[in-house]
Amino acid sequence: MFSQPAEIIYLSGVILGSIVRSIGVKLSGVQRHKDMFSTTESLILLLTFLGMFLLPLLYLFSPWLDFADYTVPHSVLIFMNLTGASLFLLAIWLLWRSHADLKSNFSPAVEIHPEHQLVTGGIYRWMRHPMYCAHILWGVAQALLLHNWIAGLSMLLSQILLLVYRIPREERILAEKFGAAYLNYTTRTWRFFPKI
Repeated sequence: MFSQPAEIIYLSGVILGSIVRSIGVKLSGVQRHKDMFSTTESLILLLTFLGMFLLPLLYLFSPWLDFADYTVPHSVLIFMNLTGASLFLLAIWLLWRSHADLKSNFSPAVEIHPEHQLVTGGIYRWMRHPMYCAHILWGVAQALLLHNWIAGLSMLLSQILLLVYRIPREERILAEKFGAAYLNYTTRTWRFFPKI
């Protein structure tokens, strides 16, 4: 059983983040169907699940990944824990804000329904992919809070793989559906961070 403050912060963040995501999906009214994801995307999502939940929980509740633990000086540990906790809070807020602004325009798959509209307000005024940004921040927070080479880095690596696969497809579909409005939007915003 885990006992380090960083691990307690991490587990609390996972629980809170999962609640925010569940509420966002429920409020969107999206219905899952068996053909929602391609085989490739399903495999990448499985890797993401392993990196986001399974490996970290295996690390927290079993000794199986202890061989990949590392230690850092106490002053570095404090910095890592405070930074990780702050990034996790920012990630959860960004995840909540993304769902709140998308509402029924959210879909867990790369697909656009006839009733979907282009959302460019709220957090989307500042960045095109705040939900993906939230997952990147979650991955960095996980790496800082779980002092294990495998469990710590697993989400960040799996998220990068997912984003490399998904973002070009998603942006192509949005450009096809919304045309000049979406292309104009891309000139005003960056993908993951506010444009300065």
